Amino acid sequence: MSPWKVIQELEADNSRLKKEAIIKRESDADNIRFFNGIGAALDGFRTFGVQKVPVSKKDGTGITQTEFDDVVRQLEDRTLTGNAMKDVIQELCDRSKMEQWNDEEGFPLKYTELIDEDSLIYEIAENYTSGTIKNKRHYIFDPKTETYCKHGHFESYTETGVKVADMNYEYDQLVQVVIAEKSKTETEVAANMSSIPAEYLAFDIDNNGEITKGEIDEAVNSFFDEDSTLKVSQINGLVNYFFEQDW
Repeated sequence: MSPWKVIQELEADNSRLKKEAIIKRESDADNIRFFNGIGAALDGFRTFGVQKVPVSKKDGTGITQTEFDDVVRQLEDRTLTGNAMKDVIQELCDRSKMEQWNDEEGFPLKYTELIDEDSLIYEIAENYTSGTIKNKRHYIFDPKTETYCKHGHFESYTETGVKVADMNYEYDQLVQVVIAEKSKTETEVAANMSSIPAEYLAFDIDNNGEITKGEIDEAVNSFFDEDSTLKVSQINGLVNYFFEQDW
């Protein structure tokens, strides 16, 4: 299966078990293209010096995996930089199929951008398949430990562009939660979201104003990640809140 199709399948289901089954399926099928791409995208120690990736707005003739890999290799070892880098990336974008470069609807579902070179602050944003912004998150990079932590705004939006949550972090600590004004059509969502204590709002993955069993599973799974900053007390409190909700 094409790597972008696998990613779309993973994004379509919040179940950890379903995601694990999909990844195992691709592993059993020796989908090297998918795993090489995931490694390049998620390995924090691999950087490419690209601040913003252009959007493909029409189908080209298509690009080969070899062509793409050659450019990625040059970006990573910094033999391709500056204006030459921008030109090569744009040329590659223009020749690619939209589903190769963006997603099946022609919009990038996720991108990372260095927004402050002096402070090493990065913005990671996700879009809905319609192309509207879903959320924006700011991280700061520590070159001494070579790790990232949450620092700045974490914003979430409805597909119609209404902001439903605005959280502020300082070095991985949630310091403020701002609930934006909602349109009349978002009144119920706003009421539900405001009922979640600030310390648990970040766990409401689907922004529906409730903590679900699936979101508990995701939180517990994240707790065991090597770079997790979650504490046992947070997980215990989240579980307790889950049972206290009015269903």
